[in-house]
Amino acid sequence: MTLIQLEVFVAIIETQSFTKAGEKLGLTQSAVSHALKNLEQAWGVKLLERNRSGFVLMPVGQRLLRYARDILRLNQSIQEELAKEKGLLVGTVRIGSFPTASAAWLPDVFAAFHDIYPSIETLLLEGGYQDIHDWLLNGHVDIALLPLPQADFDTLTLLEENYVAAVPEGHPLADQTCCCPEDFRDAGFIMPLAGSESMVNEWLSSRQVTPTVVFALDYTTTLLSMVKRGLGVSLVPVSSQIPAGVATVALEPELKRTIGLAVRSFQTLSPAVKAMISVFQTVFAVQLQEPPSP
Repeated sequence: MTLIQLEVFVAIIETQSFTKAGEKLGLTQSAVSHALKNLEQAWGVKLLERNRSGFVLMPVGQRLLRYARDILRLNQSIQEELAKEKGLLVGTVRIGSFPTASAAWLPDVFAAFHDIYPSIETLLLEGGYQDIHDWLLNGHVDIALLPLPQADFDTLTLLEENYVAAVPEGHPLADQTCCCPEDFRDAGFIMPLAGSESMVNEWLSSRQVTPTVVFALDYTTTLLSMVKRGLGVSLVPVSSQIPAGVATVALEPELKRTIGLAVRSFQTLSPAVKAMISVFQTVFAVQLQEPPSP
């Protein structure tokens, strides 16, 4: 087993293509195929098989993929520590985020980070809450932005954010100073998913309200487009990019979510990831009990 064989294994799964895996690693398609074959022979198992859309992991491949990523991550940490010893700070930081957070907060973080650490590459993957959780758990990303709490990870609270009602302009609720759960009893309601539904349902049920759900959607942009066309009303985070034609109204009682930064362990961070966390701490003016030093 070699590091390049592990890199090939991971790259094939991430790109779903021998050709694209080779382009990513600077190898020919033949070299990629040969490396995978040698890894399977060394381990004595079949890791994946081809289907119409690309490749699918065998059960043993699913289990070993996480360990392969861990080995590659540790190797990256070694290289970063060696570079740091020579007065350099290099590497790659992979961040998993949901679209609202990416648009509202990450531009400031990335701009500050690249001003201080121009030699460190940043990669951003966007998805729903469960996608991001699984990416972090499986080592596909180094840092995740997620609603807290998150029992599986070490976390750092970044901020609390209010929700607001989102209604079409001209809707009777748009003229109110605030909306309470009872206001949604008879309104066609668009339920926000991606992990928000339990919190929203709890807020509504605090006044024994069971809304008539007309849509249940993962992505806030889609939800707000539906609201704009008068297809329902909903609740969204105040940081959402509200389009023209949609009015927002404060909620009473307040509904809040806590957004945080999550890692698998604060004890095993690479220098590049520590550097990124230090920038998050600066931008959001928050501290760990023992802040990681880059």
